[in-house]
Amino acid sequence: MSSSSCSFSASESDSSPSDGDECDTNEYDKIESEVMIDDCSESSQSSHPELVLQNKAAELLIDLKENTNTTQVTIDHMIAGINGIMPHYNAFVKSELIKRSQNGIIKVEDLNDLFTFLDGQTIFEGVHTNYRMKWYAKEKWPEHLEFRKIVLNWKTVLLGNKVREVPKFYGYRVSFLQQLETLLQNEEILSCIDNPRPTIPNKFRSVLDGYIYQNHDVFNEDPHSIGIVLYVDDIDPTDGLSSYQGQNIRNYSWTLANIYPELRSSLRVINLLSLVNAKTAKMYRNEPFLPDFIHGLNRLSSKEGVTFNIKGFSRVFHGFLLLVIGDMPASGNIGGFKESPAAKVPCRTCFVTLDNMCNCFCEDDVELRNDELHKEQLLMMKNVNEEQPTLENEEGIVFSDEDEDNGNEDDLPKERKPLCIQAPELSIQFGINDESCLLKLNHFMCTKMFPQEIMHLFLEGVLKTECLYILQDSIGPKKLTLAAVNSFIENFDYEQWKTDKPSPIDSRHLKSGLRQNSSQILMLSSILPFIVEAYCNEAKLRNIVLLLMIFNICLAREVDEQDINSLRDMIKEYLQQFNILYPGKFVLKHHALIHLPTQIYLFGPLTEQWAMRFEAFHAHMKRLFKILHNAKNLVFSLMSRLLSRRSLELRSLSSNFLSKGMLEAKLSGKTTLLVNIKFTECISQVRKDLSASSLFSCVKTLKFCGARYEKGAMLHIVDGQKTLPSFGVVTEMYCLEDTHFIIYREVRSSKFVKNLNAFELLFSCFTGFSVFQVPQTFFPRVLHVKKSNVDYAVIRGNAKPQYLSA
Repeated sequence: MSSSSCSFSASESDSSPSDGDECDTNEYDKIESEVMIDDCSESSQSSHPELVLQNKAAELLIDLKENTNTTQVTIDHMIAGINGIMPHYNAFVKSELIKRSQNGIIKVEDLNDLFTFLDGQTIFEGVHTNYRMKWYAKEKWPEHLEFRKIVLNWKTVLLGNKVREVPKFYGYRVSFLQQLETLLQNEEILSCIDNPRPTIPNKFRSVLDGYIYQNHDVFNEDPHSIGIVLYVDDIDPTDGLSSYQGQNIRNYSWTLANIYPELRSSLRVINLLSLVNAKTAKMYRNEPFLPDFIHGLNRLSSKEGVTFNIKGFSRVFHGFLLLVIGDMPASGNIGGFKESPAAKVPCRTCFVTLDNMCNCFCEDDVELRNDELHKEQLLMMKNVNEEQPTLENEEGIVFSDEDEDNGNEDDLPKERKPLCIQAPELSIQFGINDESCLLKLNHFMCTKMFPQEIMHLFLEGVLKTECLYILQDSIGPKKLTLAAVNSFIENFDYEQWKTDKPSPIDSRHLKSGLRQNSSQILMLSSILPFIVEAYCNEAKLRNIVLLLMIFNICLAREVDEQDINSLRDMIKEYLQQFNILYPGKFVLKHHALIHLPTQIYLFGPLTEQWAMRFEAFHAHMKRLFKILHNAKNLVFSLMSRLLSRRSLELRSLSSNFLSKGMLEAKLSGKTTLLVNIKFTECISQVRKDLSASSLFSCVKTLKFCGARYEKGAMLHIVDGQKTLPSFGVVTEMYCLEDTHFIIYREVRSSKFVKNLNAFELLFSCFTGFSVFQVPQTFFPRVLHVKKSNVDYAVIRGNAKPQYLSA
């Protein structure tokens, strides 16, 4: 609706200040000059219905923001949503007018009848309550995802002067095959499965390039097989000081390994499988929450496969579980191995003992587990006391009355003592607690499919602790002060990585451990050599730099056999050095490093196996908890909200479910012709079809695949022909329709400075300029550091060993 007396232009709503910001005085003047305010008195409102409408709209928005503490982002979404509904509402009114017209003539009486009818209606008719909205989504949307409640045990309570049975131990899960069929309706997901990228000999670019997938029996029968990655971890949504205690939740979720690596930055690739209280999950050994998942995967991995209805056509799909991701305790728990790093045989990949762990620096030094031996050991533990009864008060597992189809619920496991209690001596000897419920899967290899996860291994493990050791060695009398460290952290120019800025370090943190999250540790470890170089023990500095080099290879998006061999040698050298420099500090996460080279061979690049995106999903759940504040049944609320959101995403993002948000550009508002661009020749070289009159938009910031580009940002130019890598500094960015151009100034590197884990840069007065197109090209992340008037570049991932040894 438009108004000639009191209206704002659409462009103003797009440029409104963010929450908490004050409008510029010039902005207010601009608005006031465009709005006629001399006719806005109360007495004139009756003669200006559009003014009344605008006043009511303003009152609603202010009420939402101030009285319900709604953020401006939410209000913007609501405005956009209602604006999208209005054309459909207008079409409805138009159709009603046409119905009442006779020979194209509408009488005043008909208009009065129509608007009397409309006055009793609401634009949200039929979905105006929470119950009606849920009913509508369930009945009308094929993308709607249902979940069911699993009750494992009951308790007797007194409610309303009546004795009642209520669930004591319970959880929730969603049907795996139903969710998979819903996902496969999406064009982008189906395209990734139908068009797998060809493999290159001795190159590992995705998890599908690994030995496990390429040599799987199901894949040999169907080259378009679906690879499933299961994630299991515990999350505490509280802040530690909250009154909501005992809310630790086990999250079972999964993703499709077939999705192209560059499309996995979105949280939409993560699918919720089950949520349950962590204590309940451990008590019942995870089994009650995975039988549907196991049954579905066994059907997928059978010769017959599973027939889904895809857009009205029947189609057979095959698939299998490829690997299970989680931190050490969660992976050990669901795999049936020891969870404690202090166990006598703590590793789930080999039989190394805790006493001998610090003397083993490569896989040749240990005896690896294998599935045949694992099954024999489980059988030996079962045979110790075959007649040992299960727990006395055994309770069956039932489903809530909400579900009509209970399936074969009588086959679900009942609570029993784990094998480590039945055969404690063998449990200690073998490093096994119990039989994993995942062994019921076809083709499952228990000793291979629980890889070491590098986010927890490095950023919450060895790299985090070694940063602490380096700071402890560098800070002291006549050495570096903690104030100087914090000053460097505070004043350093993080450029496009400002969100990763480390928190100030307290003196207590040097004793109890650093209080930094994973992204902050990644940044701190990158700048730490520049802070401590002149104060740290030289051997210890070389040791942490070697660890950073190892981590760089682990972050590589593409790995070859040369990289794997170099990684194996570097890990061996690092562990030997560490064992000498820090006696008694060798822990299980250090030992786990020796298994990483083989892991790449089995499952491809290690970034394909890490939990960074799953941890971001956890962060979203924590934010949702703060909104819900449900202390009665938090698991139900989280499950309901997360699945409701997923159903909406599947419905509204049918054509760009994966790619939405992968590329985000913020325009400056300026436009220019190609002929007026300083670097016209650069753009013309990559787009020869353009004319001098092509109109370009100027881009302020650009985000692509999680990397943020802005003017002055440093790029790593990948060129396998050069001994040393080349770099570039972003000069200008432009947009033409769906293609974005980044023009950069070329910068050469002169040498690799090992003590800093950085490349020294040469900024020449006579330099060339080049351009690359987004999304056709992806450049690895680079941190630009300036020290003592010398420029350095720190590559955050993808640093090849041949560069490091140059």
